[in-house]
Parts: sequence; structure tokens; C-alpha cells
Amino acid sequence: MNTFPVRCGFRRTMTSIAIHRLFLLIVTVTAFTVSALAQDIQKLDPALEQLVGPDSKLERIATGFNKWTEGPVWTHEGTLLFAEIPANNIDLWIPGTGASVFMHPSGYTGAEPFKGPEPGSNGMTLDPDGRVTVAGHARRNVWRMESLDPKAQITILADSYQGKKFNSPNDLVYKSDGSLYFTDPPYGLPTQEDNDPQKELQVNGVYLIPGARHQKPGTEPARDQLQLVIKDLPRLTDRLRTAHCFSMPPTIVRLGGQTASVWTTKETSTAPVPAACGLFLPKGNTSAQSKSPRP
Repeated sequence: MNTFPVRCGFRRTMTSIAIHRLFLLIVTVTAFTVSALAQDIQKLDPALEQLVGPDSKLERIATGFNKWTEGPVWTHEGTLLFAEIPANNIDLWIPGTGASVFMHPSGYTGAEPFKGPEPGSNGMTLDPDGRVTVAGHARRNVWRMESLDPKAQITILADSYQGKKFNSPNDLVYKSDGSLYFTDPPYGLPTQEDNDPQKELQVNGVYLIPGARHQKPGTEPARDQLQLVIKDLPRLTDRLRTAHCFSMPPTIVRLGGQTASVWTTKETSTAPVPAACGLFLPKGNTSAQSKSPRP
């Protein structure tokens, strides 16, 4: 499932799942200036030529967000949604207009202040009908917007397994038949650890919702049909846990019409973090990466 580094950027994505559409995976990028965005694109898979032209360059389209952004998805309306997790926002970028808050809160909705660092929603994707589907993260469910409107009807596709709340659904992807896979690590819990008092499940799993596309708007999840397909996701080593991501500032970039959410990273003690922004094709291999100089 995982591509290195697990802890940063469109995290813990299921690269073992065969999907039939381009899947963006966010890795990490070291601190850079505007001029550094004109980087060399290393095309590691010939299939990328079908998607990105030979003269494509990284283009910064928005910046100045709260610490980091994740989960970008293009809508059928030609706009871009992405998660601003620390701010508990889903933001909307409109070509020629810029970025603004689309939905707040997008994740945690409790009355008491959230005690962890990641209160927002996380990964997003479109179902075959173009509806935005969201990994709720701190909301601890998976949900779908029935129209592209912050006040649209919300349909909960999954919220528990065998009577226990999910940890914090993180990333998700549809199969061609309308079934939905999603990951469920603990990083949207207050402590982000397996021993978090709010953690009800003993596993950090990958789940399948058969026929998620066909769930009628506003109906209850088909909890008895939910399948645990991978029991436990790999966890970070203590060495990798010393890497910290922070704002310098977080940035959204575009490459040949394909958009990725970018973090900046700090190199700490013994945990150097590679400087790269990656595009990944359905078979899960890295298709292209752009290299940034270290600060």
C-alpha cells in the first residue's frame, strides 16, 4: 500500500490496488522559492507522455495555507478542491479567481476544541458520477457530497466496522465497478497513536465498500457489506518519526494540468526526507518526479 515516505503527503495510499484512472499521490518537497518551481521533470514511466507534454513545467497556483494541504481532486466543473487539514477546511481553487474556503468544518465537528494536530478531512476523489467523496479523517467516516455545494446533502458511505468507529479514514479510491477502497490509520485521532483513548479498532486497515456508487442519497451505510481487505498497514519506524512537516509556506502546484498538493519538510537529526513531488499512475509506480534543492 505505502509509498515512501508513509508519514508525509497524500499519505498511506493503496498502491497495490489496480485502478483505472490517474491517481495522484503526494510525496514531500523541501523548502523552495518561486524560481525553484521551474524544475526538471524526470519522467520515469513512458506512459506519462500521454498525460503530460514534453515542455510541461511545475506552476504554483496557490500558497499561504495553514501548515499543509492534501487530497487534491479536479471536479467536472474544472475547479480544484483540496484539504487544508490543520484549518479543518476544504478549499476551492477556481482558475482565474484563486483559492478560498469551500467548507468549514470539513472534519471534526465536536463542541469541544479538537486536541490533535489534524482536525480536518483528508483525501478526496470523484465517484463515476462525478460526486466528490471524502475521507473524513477527524470526522471518522467516509462521506459523499451529492452536489458541488458546501451545503449539499451529505451521504455517509461508512462510519464503523463491526460496531466500532473507524480510526480516521485517510485516503480513498474507486474501482471501475463503483466499489470504494479506503485506508484507516490513526493519524486523525488526537494523539495519532495506536494507544489513543478514542481508538476503538485494533487494526489500521484497508476497507472495501462494495457498490458505494449506488448507495442512495441520504441513506444509512450498508455496514454489513463492508469488507476489511488488509488487516494492518505498515507503521513508521522511530527513525522516520523524527521528520516533521511544516509551513514554508504550503503550496499547490500544477504539472501539465495534473495537480498535486505539496508540503515542505524539515530535515531533523537522523531522518533526511527526499525532496520530490510525485505523480503516480494506476499500477502504482512513480511516473514522474520533480527535484528541489535542499535549503
